[in-house]
Amino acid sequence: MSSSRRHFLKQSAVSPFAFLPAPDSADALEQAVVSAITQYAQAPSREGLDLSPAKWIWFPSERTLPNTFILFRKSIQVSKGLVSAKGWILGESRYELRINGKRIQWGPAPADPRFSEADPLDLQTYLKEGENIIGITVLYFGWGDGTWVMGKPGLIMNLQLTYADGSSTQILTDSSFQAKVARAWNPGQHKRWYLRALQEVFDAQQYPHGWDSSGFTPDSSWQDAMALQNEAHLPAICATYRDYLQESNGDPEVCRLFPRRTPMLEETPIPANQLVKVQEISWNHSPEEYFDFVTPDAYAILFTEFRKDAKLAYDCILTGENSFLLTYSFHEQMVGFPFFQIEAPEGTTIELMIQEAHDPRQDIVMNNHYHAWSRFICEVGMNEFMAFEYESLRWIQLHIHGGRGRAKIKQVGVMRRAYPWPKSLILQTRNKGLKTSLAAALNTLINCAQETLVDGMGRERQQYSGDVGHQLHAIYALTGQWDLAERFMFTFGQGFTKNGFFMDTWPGYDRMNRISQRELDLTPWGPLLDHGVAFIFDNYHHYLYSGRKEALEANFPNFLRFFLFLKALKGESALLPVEDLGIPTVWMDLYFNKQRYRQCAFNLYVSALCIHILPYLCEVMGEASTGTQIKAWGEDLLQATQNTFWDRDKQVFIMNKPWMKDLSEAEVGDRSLAMAVLFDLCPGKPTQCIQHLATYDKLKLSFPANAGWRYWALAKGHRTDVILRELQQKWANLPSVKLNNTIQEHWEVQPDSNSQWSHAGVVPLYISSMCLAGISPLSAGSEEVLIFPQPDALQSLRLNYHTPVGMLRYQHKGRKGKRSLLLDIPQRVTAYLKVNSRERLSFPESEKEQEFGYTTYVLAGGTTYDLILRLT
Repeated sequence: MSSSRRHFLKQSAVSPFAFLPAPDSADALEQAVVSAITQYAQAPSREGLDLSPAKWIWFPSERTLPNTFILFRKSIQVSKGLVSAKGWILGESRYELRINGKRIQWGPAPADPRFSEADPLDLQTYLKEGENIIGITVLYFGWGDGTWVMGKPGLIMNLQLTYADGSSTQILTDSSFQAKVARAWNPGQHKRWYLRALQEVFDAQQYPHGWDSSGFTPDSSWQDAMALQNEAHLPAICATYRDYLQESNGDPEVCRLFPRRTPMLEETPIPANQLVKVQEISWNHSPEEYFDFVTPDAYAILFTEFRKDAKLAYDCILTGENSFLLTYSFHEQMVGFPFFQIEAPEGTTIELMIQEAHDPRQDIVMNNHYHAWSRFICEVGMNEFMAFEYESLRWIQLHIHGGRGRAKIKQVGVMRRAYPWPKSLILQTRNKGLKTSLAAALNTLINCAQETLVDGMGRERQQYSGDVGHQLHAIYALTGQWDLAERFMFTFGQGFTKNGFFMDTWPGYDRMNRISQRELDLTPWGPLLDHGVAFIFDNYHHYLYSGRKEALEANFPNFLRFFLFLKALKGESALLPVEDLGIPTVWMDLYFNKQRYRQCAFNLYVSALCIHILPYLCEVMGEASTGTQIKAWGEDLLQATQNTFWDRDKQVFIMNKPWMKDLSEAEVGDRSLAMAVLFDLCPGKPTQCIQHLATYDKLKLSFPANAGWRYWALAKGHRTDVILRELQQKWANLPSVKLNNTIQEHWEVQPDSNSQWSHAGVVPLYISSMCLAGISPLSAGSEEVLIFPQPDALQSLRLNYHTPVGMLRYQHKGRKGKRSLLLDIPQRVTAYLKVNSRERLSFPESEKEQEFGYTTYVLAGGTTYDLILRLT
């Protein structure tokens, strides 16, 4: 089913013309922007997904408690000669599909509840001739989650079986499915914490084992599924079923069901690396009380044994009074579903706890990371348990208690989940420090960029723009995965408020709930305006890298609305304020001592947006004249920022200049200086800004995920020596890099805390590509690419740089003075090689990217170049 562009504009949660200034009150710039929005509301359509004649179904009921699991079962007959079994499935909030007892897939991807995405099915290899059992477990969160804003329960599936003789059969969700409340999980279970909905407690004694296989006979607790009153082209939020927690109802004129935009994730079982420590403990209070309330002095350690062998199995003798703690480590931090196998007496209970970083010398029950425990209760004999939700971890601790007799742990591991990255992902060096940093950054990317781009799966699992969106540079250049990036453009862009600004994290419960908290002054956090600016930058880069325009067309009107919001926020003032903004706020980074000190960096950021980025996007969208007026507004904002924060003597921007009493109080931050260098925002030469960025004795530094801004500016200022030194020394020696093979959230982290040890700062990946190799797109679709190598002392670097029309291969070897450079340029790409003017290469020169002391040469596509550079 298609929806018109005017209809799609409604999907951003606002009318196309909501909150725009009235024509008689608007100035010339506002009128131009409103006219551009009005014109663009007539753009082409976008296709949705209609799963008719399938029905949305659920367990027969009038309400559903939060954290309820429902089992759905259907027996089907498959004839001989099956050649295809494809279709779609969606279960809200989570589903697990099993065929004949085998786990097939888990989903869906986090989405705006108005625009849910159904997952594709391809089941031919899992279906056999004769009877087959389709088993689907659906979890309804109810509570808000870091990956789930709100919604209603439901399941829909449309599967078509096609045979060699041309005949076909449809398997559709309807009342022929049987449904059962899975009381192995207690309906109405409390949340784990603010941004994690599921606190899993699973009782194997109440689970109908074998229900998803043939030979099982359903009892009276199984009922015919209830068809929900909802259309098959609409998401679950549009059903008439009561959502008693939120009282939400989706508008059928706004909401649509869409096909999943990215591939299903791969799942790989990874066994634990080692059983590190065994402890026996006694309880002063009940374990249940401790895990519910974290009561102090709840337990005592009876004995501790450290182990060095690789055996994971362990026998525990349970008396009914004691408990055992088994602490396992993995070779690196990963994201996935923890699992274990145990042979145990009936009623034996295991709390599975996870942690990103742990100090095994500490005598603790590892319940110290946002209450990250799941409870499993055994039936007698062999039990195999796997958490229903995924975690981010390097450590697992099993707390075993409650039974009487011998309990034997046999297996412990994680079903790792990861995006199916291509095997052509190559970024290699012989430099030991840089190699270490790159490996950690790559593992971090695997952990953080899956179906959405998150800051860290261990805490909230929320998708952000801003510092988290920088991952996109690595994804484009090193993987060529345009679909994952495009999904980010669509899903994040849907989080646009009626007041005209973007949610800084979407889809996710956090900022939606913060709006009510902000109204009551209960939190300093609100939607971050600088992340809205960042999102427009993200769309700009997406178009340059990929040449794809669909997401840009969808988001462009809201870019203009956001500009009008910023313009109104500024009003008659010279600068955009950063204090007392109402619901939204300005963040930029962590290091500012006072909120007002963010004003310089934020105004430079918006100036760069309005002078360079929005005018370009306006031109692309056929609104060049509007872009020209936005640029003039941005230049006025820049002038005011320079007048307020530029120090003529020091030749730098001082972020607290209006409020300091003398120069000894001057505070200089990397974010404002980097913006000034990158976008030519200094009223004078940027020499001192670059020098401050290079020698940061008193420079306020961004946290790791935002470090890229400084490095981009240093590369522009030809100081890649600083970049290389820090990547191979500072980054390679971060605790998370050395212990977890990941990049941590802050420069200082602690084990056994709430620190994120696998965060979004994949800086080494994209900085190596963009600054050391110096490769970046110059035109839409990367049809023109700049190569400006500045490897400094780096003697080897090899990478595959992806473009939509082919892969560019880059490799350099050797020291400065005699360095070889091998470039393989794709057929349809024109490359511009920028080098020291004294290199004297025999290629055509170009006027593009000219700079004093450097010459840019044109390299034709479809050619391999093998060069010797003596001054690069």
